[in-house]
Amino acid sequence: MADEDGDFAGVECVISGWGQTGSGSIPETLQDVSMTVLSNSDCSNIWTGSINDGHICIGSDTDISDGRSACFIVLYEGVNFKGRSKTFTQAHPNMVNAGFFDCASSVIVEGGVWVLYQHHNYKGNICVVMEGDRTNLVRGTPTDKDTKVHEFNDSLSSLKPLDFDCTQEPKITVYAGDFRSRSLTFTEDIKDLRWYKMNDQISYIRIHSGAWVVFEAVNFMGQQSLFSTGDHLMKASDGAFRNDTTSSLRALQIKPSYPLIVDGMDFHLDRVSKDKTPITVFSWTQKNNSKITQNLSVTKEKTVTTEDSYEFTWDEGTKMTSEYSYEASIPGIFTSSVKLGIEKHLNIGTTKGKKTEKAEKWSVHYPSEIPPESEITLESTISKGKIDVPFTCRFHQGEKKWSEKGTFHGVQYYGFVTEFKQK
Repeated sequence: MADEDGDFAGVECVISGWGQTGSGSIPETLQDVSMTVLSNSDCSNIWTGSINDGHICIGSDTDISDGRSACFIVLYEGVNFKGRSKTFTQAHPNMVNAGFFDCASSVIVEGGVWVLYQHHNYKGNICVVMEGDRTNLVRGTPTDKDTKVHEFNDSLSSLKPLDFDCTQEPKITVYAGDFRSRSLTFTEDIKDLRWYKMNDQISYIRIHSGAWVVFEAVNFMGQQSLFSTGDHLMKASDGAFRNDTTSSLRALQIKPSYPLIVDGMDFHLDRVSKDKTPITVFSWTQKNNSKITQNLSVTKEKTVTTEDSYEFTWDEGTKMTSEYSYEASIPGIFTSSVKLGIEKHLNIGTTKGKKTEKAEKWSVHYPSEIPPESEITLESTISKGKIDVPFTCRFHQGEKKWSEKGTFHGVQYYGFVTEFKQK
């Protein structure tokens, strides 16, 4: 029996039991896993319930502050997640010592991104699997449509979780030759590069953000290579990349367990770029050569509808989501200067090219009569203003805090003016 006042934080313990796993499967053998006891304060940061001295909290203390998932993978001796199994929460350089050498036929990833190696000490061909994956490592018929197949042929000899923040929005540019050759940029998985006439042509790769897996066959099959942020000249971050053999691409992105929260947004009005263009929306000239007053032949009232728009663009590597509603004051043109307007709810997400528009009507009343022997000219103009304003946004996710930069792009119509000239 443990001491009543014992502090077990940091102690490694083994838990075992039966029941449904996080992936929904029910194993046929007793499950066990080695985990670390967390302090109550750490536990309170990742668990929304009440934590008291009567609880013992276990889990991985890795990455609990920024919302990344704890690393958790289950290996099975049989295909389709059957037979003897073993759970891992940390790297293992030699599966002989783990009692699971060259015998894993299927895996379920409960948390994180894992790299499986053909040889011990993290050598040889690789297989990259990520949170949510259910993968058979040998040829066989999957029992459900969600199960992937990668022929690793019972050769898993070491494994480790990928030490990389995979919560970033992914972006990759692939080149048919060097960095001056034909290129394509992607932000999502590509199952078949033949669609883009880029199959078996890639030599250089630039990873703007996130981590990516390159496959030698379509549909995420064949030999794999792993690429992290940076420029790659016919060489991968891990795995054996071969020139002109790439057929499909997979982005390694895991949605964080903590929500992304915007704490504030600062617009740098001292660095604003502004452009003004006058636009004539109505012009009319009418003469009265008689000696009596005539009616004006134009409608007394004219209405013009304009659409103001805005868009937020973020620097590469942002963690901002594609849609994010936030209440803020955005820059606007007031007379001749740029100032912040009233607060309102906005979409400040990363959806490129998606602009939020607001329609506005401008009305003017014209005179109804023209005096004898005179000429009246009416001209209505409006100013179209374009502004680009740099901003800094402050975030937090769990306990992690950081700032990111971007640019606010706004188009605004203002200064509707009508001039009357009489000769």
